[in-house]
Amino acid sequence: MASPDHDPRAVDEPPETPAWIPLEDHRVFEVTGEDAREFLHRMLTQDVRGIAVGEGRPALFLTIRGRVVGDPFVWNLGDRFALTLAARAAEATIPALERYVITDDVVFADASEAWTTGLHLSGARSPTSAAFDGGDGACRRARRPFGARTASAVLARPIATAAFERALRAEGTRELEGAAFHALRVEAGAPWFGAEIDDRILPNEAGLDASISWTKGCYLGQEPVVMAKHRGHPPARLVRLEADGRDVPARDAPLADGGKAVGRVTTAVRTADGTRIRAMGFVRWDLALSGRTLGLEDGRVAVVRDLLA
Repeated sequence: MASPDHDPRAVDEPPETPAWIPLEDHRVFEVTGEDAREFLHRMLTQDVRGIAVGEGRPALFLTIRGRVVGDPFVWNLGDRFALTLAARAAEATIPALERYVITDDVVFADASEAWTTGLHLSGARSPTSAAFDGGDGACRRARRPFGARTASAVLARPIATAAFERALRAEGTRELEGAAFHALRVEAGAPWFGAEIDDRILPNEAGLDASISWTKGCYLGQEPVVMAKHRGHPPARLVRLEADGRDVPARDAPLADGGKAVGRVTTAVRTADGTRIRAMGFVRWDLALSGRTLGLEDGRVAVVRDLLA
């Protein structure tokens, strides 16, 4: 699947049918050792202790200032844990986590060749493949936030992947990659690492609450995240935008109010008829209001349609 750095020009709007997104740009790391559970629990934002065997949950790894380094999906495999995350996120997250391993019995190993991973987005009917396990747990599924759509993270052994994909095709699932996938993200209001999610944002700005346990003890970067939730607000909010025209704003194109930059575009796509632009972006907290108009660099007006965080 293409990274968010691609330039999605004209794309078809994705249908409401089930969709399969193979995450070929993701890597899988297995975490072993007697202290693996407790180490991940105190380092990540998620309640890792509460993840049952065979289940998975989204999590975040933050800087001490609460900015997002990576967004691993954490799987409990029984005798070990697995972290799935984009390659770019892994490059920063795994070495940083390893630096915190001092006296702990914790080992990280790249197991990307032993697993495949992807996203399954449900359609209007319940998929028959929901019960498919690939044989003796070779294919695992867990609910994953994806904006307004119902999605499952999938972790499968290569031997089970082909059978799983056949089951998806049999129920009418469409495989999406590249521009079509990012158009679907804009439609669903789903932030993605490398586009909306990076080390410039607090989790609160992108609506990543499902990746955070608000009841567990300390984790790295907790204080600014909790303060933004309970004692104030984050600097910006993620919103959905619309604009006229065919030209697609680049990632990080500024959004202005009265000639002053107050936000930025993160993902933008052209509608199927080629006459309008739909986008996601961050807007300063006090200006993130439905119906608010903001200026693009080329003089066009972008309208805030929905608040996503």
